[in-house]
Amino acid sequence: MTTGPTILMTDPLAWKPAYQAAFRKACPGARFLLWRDAEARVQPCDVLLAWQLPPDMDALPEGVQRVICFGAGTDRLSGDPRLPAGLELSRLVDPDQARQMADYALLACMARQQRDQDRLRDQSARRWPDPRPLPARATLKVTVLGLGRIGAEVAAHLSASGFDVHGLARRPRTLPGVSVHTDLAAACKGADVLVNLLPLTPETTGLLNAELFDRLAPGAYLAQAGRGAQLDEGALRAALDRGHLGAAFLDVFGIEPLPSDHWMWDHPGIRISPHCAAIPSPEGMAHALAAELATLQPTPA
Repeated sequence: MTTGPTILMTDPLAWKPAYQAAFRKACPGARFLLWRDAEARVQPCDVLLAWQLPPDMDALPEGVQRVICFGAGTDRLSGDPRLPAGLELSRLVDPDQARQMADYALLACMARQQRDQDRLRDQSARRWPDPRPLPARATLKVTVLGLGRIGAEVAAHLSASGFDVHGLARRPRTLPGVSVHTDLAAACKGADVLVNLLPLTPETTGLLNAELFDRLAPGAYLAQAGRGAQLDEGALRAALDRGHLGAAFLDVFGIEPLPSDHWMWDHPGIRISPHCAAIPSPEGMAHALAAELATLQPTPA
């Protein structure tokens, strides 16, 4: 005789009523524990659902067979020394996250095409300038760093919207409507919009730096939705202040929440969003969790 799996959830987003209702509907045989509850912290579990391990979790609970990432990337888990070698690590895949990320990238691309920084400056100065033609979307080079599941959909969406889309991948591949590069310099040269969706690795830490910004077209826009540690904040500020970068749309930061006294809040060239460019939907994550649990070894009663 077997029982349904016990799942310990450490991510506060997963505790919200809409997610809990969706999980219980999709996984009726499972037992759910929430890390915020003291009694949950001393019970064994089969699955740990987390975006990152809580700082007050000294070790994994007894009985964990698999850690499932409640987010698009596993980098905050894979490097954690509290995860023993050989333990299964997977992630939930919600198709709606890719669509949301594509919309976020499109927002930055359209802002660049519409010269929104010029409009903002004109409005602030109460100035009515003479009109001038906007650039055609096809004349604007958009580079997407990272062509994984989400990045490939983002690139396809931008291409379908009429932009000249290029992408950086680790190995050669074919994507309809996208010029794929394996060389970072070639991918970024002359880009009008740079969309970063790369995972955090030793190679991508600090990748968004002065050298990379100098490869972009004058007035280029940055859409940063990868990881905060990939961005050299000083280099960003310098590039914005001298006008080489026109604007930066930032969804991830080195410190989250972003401190209230941080210079980015007041910079006119920066658009801040609180790590919400692609929020997993309750139904999508519940469906993905049910699929993950179906591959789990049954728990003896």
